[in-house]
Amino acid sequence: MSNTNVDIPVEIHCAKCGEKSLSTETMQDDSPVTCSNCGARIGCWGDVKKAALQSVAKQIKKKLKDDFGDAFRPQ
Repeated sequence: MSNTNVDIPVEIHCAKCGEKSLSTETMQDDSPVTCSNCGARIGCWGDVKKAALQSVAKQIKKKLKDDFGDAFRPQ
């Protein structure tokens, strides 16, 4: 079986200024995440991480559906 690499972009933008540059002091679930551009609070790291993982899962399902059609039936 061969390995296949697939790029899955995940971008989270600031609702205030639209930039995608985020910062956090630590990657603890309760750590605040702010916009590096305008300083607006984005949320906590746990929520940002959860949103990113949901985005990746959705993109993977779409890619598999596109590549395998009806043969792909996610559980």
